Amino acid sequence: MLYRRRYVLFVVLLLGFIWFVILPLFSKDDLAITLRQHGQDRHSADGLDTLEGAQPLHSSKRTARNTQVRSPDTGSNAGDDDDLSEIDFPQQPELLPVSSFGKARIAEENAGREGAWIEDTRRRRRRGRTTPSAPVETSKFNRSHQRQVNAPGHKGRMVRVDPQSLSSRDRRIYDSGWRKYSHNEYVNNMISPQRMLPDVRDPGCHSLQYTVDNLEASVVIVIRNEAWMTLLRTIHSVLDRSPANLLKEIILVDDASTFSHLGSQLTKYVSHISKVRVMRLKYHRGASYARQLGASIITGNVIVFLDAHCECTEGWLEPLLSRIAENRSNVAVPVLDIIDADTFSYLAYSASRIRIGGFDWSLAYKWMQMPDHEKRRRSSSIDPIRNPVMWGGIFAISRDFFNHLNGYDQSLNMFGGGQNIEMSFRIWMCGGTIETIPCSHVGHIFHNQVASGEPSFSREVLRNDMALAHMWLDEYKEIHFQKMGIESTPEFNNTADHLAFRKRLKCRSFDWFLRNIYPVLFAPTLALASGKIRSKMKVGSGICIALTDLDTEKKLTMASCQSSDDQNMLWTLSQIGEIRLNNDCLDYPGDYIRVYSCHGGKGNQEWNYHEDGTIQQVGTKRCLSVSASVGRRLTMEKCVASDRQIWYWQRIDGRESATTRKQAIKQELAKAD
Repeated sequence: MLYRRRYVLFVVLLLGFIWFVILPLFSKDDLAITLRQHGQDRHSADGLDTLEGAQPLHSSKRTARNTQVRSPDTGSNAGDDDDLSEIDFPQQPELLPVSSFGKARIAEENAGREGAWIEDTRRRRRRGRTTPSAPVETSKFNRSHQRQVNAPGHKGRMVRVDPQSLSSRDRRIYDSGWRKYSHNEYVNNMISPQRMLPDVRDPGCHSLQYTVDNLEASVVIVIRNEAWMTLLRTIHSVLDRSPANLLKEIILVDDASTFSHLGSQLTKYVSHISKVRVMRLKYHRGASYARQLGASIITGNVIVFLDAHCECTEGWLEPLLSRIAENRSNVAVPVLDIIDADTFSYLAYSASRIRIGGFDWSLAYKWMQMPDHEKRRRSSSIDPIRNPVMWGGIFAISRDFFNHLNGYDQSLNMFGGGQNIEMSFRIWMCGGTIETIPCSHVGHIFHNQVASGEPSFSREVLRNDMALAHMWLDEYKEIHFQKMGIESTPEFNNTADHLAFRKRLKCRSFDWFLRNIYPVLFAPTLALASGKIRSKMKVGSGICIALTDLDTEKKLTMASCQSSDDQNMLWTLSQIGEIRLNNDCLDYPGDYIRVYSCHGGKGNQEWNYHEDGTIQQVGTKRCLSVSASVGRRLTMEKCVASDRQIWYWQRIDGRESATTRKQAIKQELAKAD
């Protein structure tokens, strides 16, 4: 009898040890992976796409607002039994630290939320939980201000963790988070889902009055295997920092995520939030398809697309809606600040340092400084900035104008990228305007690499780029093919339909886009002069300006024009006055002549080639010369039009034939970079 009692007591103690000590050591994601390996999937049994919300559409208690889903094509309401998945679609910067913006204006209720998070975090840790299961209710807690100040990540401050100081268990969690999400997930889980951020707007933004003309925003956020806390901060930053009368709803489109916390846990979480709904795709279809699907069910008259790892700041929404209210064809883009992927510090751009988007002839996106012609057009540092190409998919657009453009081009491969460039071409050439709004700031985590389980697809990238060239570049597509080393390529099946679409919408040409919107992109066909720059001086068979590529630097020299290797002598004069060889430009900072990467900002790189043959630097009014001393060096001297300052350079007539233009392209781009 005594033996049995001891046996029962031992079993009870063993079970208690397993329940309270062993199980909390395993993460919920690891447990979910084990469950999925045994056939337990997070999706519903029938596997159909579903739409979920605070009051699910299939619920008998739903409100009148949730019983109707607007169809973008007819304006009618779709019934509850519609299959939303079967909709037929038409074909690092220079930063300012947060502290430089002064003390943030913090609402009292936001302070309460972060204090609530601290207390809730302590309780969750005692229970062995790593994430909250429901929104933190401010009214439950009334904590001191000191707790908010000391909260990790408070006001966008960095949170540093030394991985070498972590225990072996925590180090495994730390390393696993980086592999899984390409950011510091260990730090991410330490920060409140409703953390306070500084007001990073320019002081001039606070006095602006915004008129929105009864516009209401529907925010569409695509989710694909997103980290839990970054998603929560995205949702709560939209809810907490958007005026209630301007925010219609938040649509979360789950692009067939495989992580367990994005299943029933997310559904339960948003069921507490009246303006949030979740739509789920059965199969992974890509961001552009998911955005299009989310846009098709919105009820607001403005669509705001966001990524699932953003944080909106104070006053982010009103400037976007106000710009659209002025003209419904305006597409408004917020300033994309940086949330550091390691420390989660918030790094913001000042109004004078905002960068815009561009691309090169390979159609690769790049950040660039605001060009001089745009600076001259604006009268204030907080005026909207014309943006040739927007980054990713973070922008606000009128629902009617989005539908007018037929939304995203679904013919592009979902893994190939380029949808942002295609959408930018579509907006600019077909009647719209893309502008970055300096008074609207949204923080974004820029991941340094593709997260685990999301491979890169180089063939799909090449295919999408070729499709873009055929659809939008017109006669300039030959430049792209030469840049990519492609002699010729067949047109795609949908090219004819796309050209018909452009004709129906009376879209402008790419030549118009290049001359009026993106003149800083140098096209060999638009060169004012091209070829060797030969000095008038009688030295041997003639001397030309050459670029010598040494191991440590590139150096300008004077060399024989009869050199067998003349690729380093073929210069072009761009429309904005650059003397270019590939991506290098003649640059004169005031002390010596050199080559420097072309930046499109004129300044030290702006030159005039006069009729008398002199080449004059615009800023200093000095002329390019061959030194009088032995050595044949290039110098900058006062302009006197002597033989040492006269240059022979082939001018190009802008009315040349298309055949001649193609020859010029081959000549300039044959010097493969």
